[in-house]
Amino acid sequence: ELPEGVIAEPFLDDELIGVTAPGSVRLRRGRARPADLAGKTLLVREYGSSTRAVAERYLARAGYQPAKRWELDSNEAIKRSVRAGLGVGFVSTLVVEEEIARGELDGFRVEGAEAMRRSVFLLRPDGRDPTPSERAFIETLCSCCGVSVAGCTA
Repeated sequence: ELPEGVIAEPFLDDELIGVTAPGSVRLRRGRARPADLAGKTLLVREYGSSTRAVAERYLARAGYQPAKRWELDSNEAIKRSVRAGLGVGFVSTLVVEEEIARGELDGFRVEGAEAMRRSVFLLRPDGRDPTPSERAFIETLCSCCGVSVAGCTA
């Protein structure tokens, strides 16, 4: 529930994918079976993170029970730990698309799990126009994410 005077505007739909060090998990056409992940440490965001909540809910539905969990405080920490071979992580495709394209990480989906999707919202004060700095921030988000919402001129 939002505080009074705040509106939530749909901003973008996001997908979480699994990431692993290249070659460390057997992938079949970009998919891993839960059994392929057995024994791997699951690198997760902090408790309360929507990334963690979405990933854990979907993985449980697919029957994946990680051997261990390591809690990390940023997507960058997860990417670095995955690159170092410390486990597998689940992060936004927006966070890892460049590393996957460069071959630094392997991206995958879990067999038996539906796509891990979530909606991202732009929260704004209701009943007033954005300030110049708020407008600049919204424009930057729109430009970086390639989306268009009310308030974007790009």
